[in-house]
Amino acid sequence: VKLKGPAFPSSSKTIKQLIPASRLNPSIQYYIRAYVWDNSSGKYIYSDVSQIQLAAQPEPISLSWTEESYSELPSAVKVYKTTSTMEGRNFNAWYAIADPKEVDFRVIYPEAVGSKQTVATQATNAGDCYVLINGAIFGNYNIGAIITEGSMTQQWHGEIEGCYWATDNQLYNITRAMIGVDSNGNPGAYWVGVPSQNRFFYYSSPMTSVVGQAKYDSVSETYPYPCVEWDPYYAISCGPMLVYDGKIMVDHSKAGSHYMTNYECWDANGVYYGNPDRTALGVTEDGKIVLFVCDGRIDASKGAYLPELARIMKGLGCKYAMNLDGGGSTGMWVKGPGMVNYKDDSWRTVKSTCGFFAK
Repeated sequence: VKLKGPAFPSSSKTIKQLIPASRLNPSIQYYIRAYVWDNSSGKYIYSDVSQIQLAAQPEPISLSWTEESYSELPSAVKVYKTTSTMEGRNFNAWYAIADPKEVDFRVIYPEAVGSKQTVATQATNAGDCYVLINGAIFGNYNIGAIITEGSMTQQWHGEIEGCYWATDNQLYNITRAMIGVDSNGNPGAYWVGVPSQNRFFYYSSPMTSVVGQAKYDSVSETYPYPCVEWDPYYAISCGPMLVYDGKIMVDHSKAGSHYMTNYECWDANGVYYGNPDRTALGVTEDGKIVLFVCDGRIDASKGAYLPELARIMKGLGCKYAMNLDGGGSTGMWVKGPGMVNYKDDSWRTVKSTCGFFAK
């Protein structure tokens, strides 16, 4: 929405504001106008009315999957592999699927031991793990919030919790994608905002921050939307959200040099750009959890662009899906064979993991 119209002087600033796909129905045409508070007149000034409609949703990507047979897995956990082509490129990928009411879905955050660990090490140390994948993006600390056994184990780090330094070296208030389960194994997917230590709120739509555009205030119980009640027992935040309520949330459209659907202000060069190895977490229409990884940057598998990853997750039946750390962090461990994706026997140590465990 451009804050420009007959009521605005020609020299007025144009500000881009976004409405996320999570708040729009693709079959409905909307009539909208923007408004600003004018200090000189003491009243709101409105733009002209504009007509908008959500673009047609991209088609899901359907691949040919083969079920893998692993004797040490229970029947409640299924693992599938594809070695096919995707958008004309070689593509190797795996996904595991299970009902969190039949097996536990857990998040591991081994901060207590004082160092990062490989996915295989975290799986082995857990003792009762069936399938484990790498989790959130990290540097010297985990980026985002993590909940284990009902408590916020990891919040946004230090003085910038709830905010993020974007690529224009400005600090933006943000919400981050989060997926998890409650104590009864019911999955949920929301955006989490953390305004301060020990305060966090969940929303069914993201704060639509756009790098280089107007900033939003910090989140609250009613801002940017009324928060929703959710009591996750295990949950992990990362992002961006790929699919929400069946709608694909990411594309490569830009505002200037910045991706418009990068609401969470991720470093676009590390998340949006390119087609590397990818990791994702999803929830199907019937409440199953999907753990996904694909190889990238090798001749046998060229990886996936972010919008392709969203289409793949939707093709697997995901109503909700979230991007996790990718590239050199991507890894899937399965009880029996161990690590299944390609990493030339050198898997990166990571800050967090999530996966399926014995109940």
